[in-house]
Amino acid sequence: MKISTLCLLFAGALLIGRFALKQTDRWSVEAIRSHRSYNPEWEGRALSTEEAALVKEALCLKYRYYGRGGQAFIFFSENERYVLKFFKQKVFATPFYLDYLPPLFQKYKEKKRWKKADKLKRDFASYTYAFNNLSDLTGVLYIHLNSTSHLQREIILKDKLGIEHRISLDHFDFIVQRKAEFVYDRIQGAMQAGQKKRAQEAITQIMELIIERCKRGFHDRDPNISTNCGFLEEKCMKIDVGRFVFNERMKDRSIYAKELLKITAPLREWIAAHHPFLLDHFDKERGRLCEGQEL
Repeated sequence: MKISTLCLLFAGALLIGRFALKQTDRWSVEAIRSHRSYNPEWEGRALSTEEAALVKEALCLKYRYYGRGGQAFIFFSENERYVLKFFKQKVFATPFYLDYLPPLFQKYKEKKRWKKADKLKRDFASYTYAFNNLSDLTGVLYIHLNSTSHLQREIILKDKLGIEHRISLDHFDFIVQRKAEFVYDRIQGAMQAGQKKRAQEAITQIMELIIERCKRGFHDRDPNISTNCGFLEEKCMKIDVGRFVFNERMKDRSIYAKELLKITAPLREWIAAHHPFLLDHFDKERGRLCEGQEL
């Protein structure tokens, strides 16, 4: 009887735990807490005066849970101007069971550990590029990829259930980014408002963003325009910044022309289906930029 009762209690605890994870979209304070040692390669450059003022404002606000991507949990500021992205530590953590595997599985364990370490290295290098080299193209205002003691700032995060959590930012990996409007929403809104010229300018900006990123020598391994690009006022930005790789070859016009054609193909299909009047402008601008003609 006692064993059956314990089994029922254990099963109940598991069900409650799974239910809680689902209700909070798998977010918790511990899910984003960092325990890694310091790495100088992940340090950001010095902030400009304007950036410092914006970051100071951003870190004085409350944030509400918005959603999660493959790498991070995303929070929007109460004034809708900023985004905080906290990284999923589980993505980089070595599975605990590896420590209990016998020597027979040594190669398997080494491969698993290498994959996790390599992902951390690639992802954090990308976040560093997004701030140090591409901040004007990404809207990233600040990166905090090492545990520190100098911030000494607490912030309130409101989870999916509306519960508030106060955390000390020194112990968490995160980036601060300007909040943007999704590309398709911008074009759709402009056309519905009868602002064809604004929609055309948006299309041009998207293409110029891709070309400029390439000219700076960066490849983007996740260039989806519909979900990963947006507009801050009248400027197009890359808002998903976790897949940049430095590659000098991207500066070659023949390379970035192919890149532009490939990345914008889904956008052209969407425009053809929803706003065919914009196709002529789209094709002319893409042709101009592929040929390297500047305005």
